[in-house]
Amino acid sequence: MDITFVQRLSKIQGWANALIEQLATGPLLFLYIGISSVFLTLGTLAGLSAGKIGAVSKSSIPQRSVSPIPLVSTIQQNFLVIGVDSLDHENTRLESVWLVLYLPGNQHINFVSIYPSLFNNRLIDPRLIEKNFSLESDKKPGSMFLDLLRAEHIWWSYYAIVDEIGMIGIINKFGGLQLNGYHLTGSLALDALPVPWEDQETALRVQTSLLAGICEQASHISKGTDIAPILDLIPKHIQTDLDINTIIQDWFDLMINPDELVCEFPLLNTKNP
Repeated sequence: MDITFVQRLSKIQGWANALIEQLATGPLLFLYIGISSVFLTLGTLAGLSAGKIGAVSKSSIPQRSVSPIPLVSTIQQNFLVIGVDSLDHENTRLESVWLVLYLPGNQHINFVSIYPSLFNNRLIDPRLIEKNFSLESDKKPGSMFLDLLRAEHIWWSYYAIVDEIGMIGIINKFGGLQLNGYHLTGSLALDALPVPWEDQETALRVQTSLLAGICEQASHISKGTDIAPILDLIPKHIQTDLDINTIIQDWFDLMINPDELVCEFPLLNTKNP
């Protein structure tokens, strides 16, 4: 999946989602169903392209067949995940920006790196991202940062800003993770992360290993595992415009078959981050 493909797919889906909201009632319901079928095709193409270019190796992530998705859950969600050192809007520093693409009810997830990034495979110049990023006083992303993403045709359904304490809590919720052959707690895992403003490519490689490790741990947790410890991090350490009921529903969908979770990183040049 190349950068142009990601941007075009993101832009098309943004337009189509807005149209679908107007079509999903009354005599236009059948047209809505037709458009939903198109989304299923787009999501499948994205997954196939990602698998050819940047999938995490089978030794890192379980590679199992994914069951067909019900028609009602075929609209792809693009989740913008922003990592910061803290949610103090006056002193925050950006550490990561990832676009997480998934179909509700599907255990196949794509992670697209926006910041940090590889030199030859960038969606946006990282210097522009660093320059334009800020948090508002209500801890929402600054308008200049969001406008920069939109100008590059990056579309998202929802966003979440996670600080370091929030990330530690998420990692610990999944029982820690394996990184470079060692089992680490959330605190130790974050200590191993290089800062992206000093070394983009190394930061990307280690962040990818961390995310792959979280996916690996999540695939082994018990069905019906409680999400309450993660919800407790909102809003002090996780800021999001996603409502709590949707978070709970997405969590339950994921926990139906956690062992089928597959995570891929389509903009990477290696299968072994």
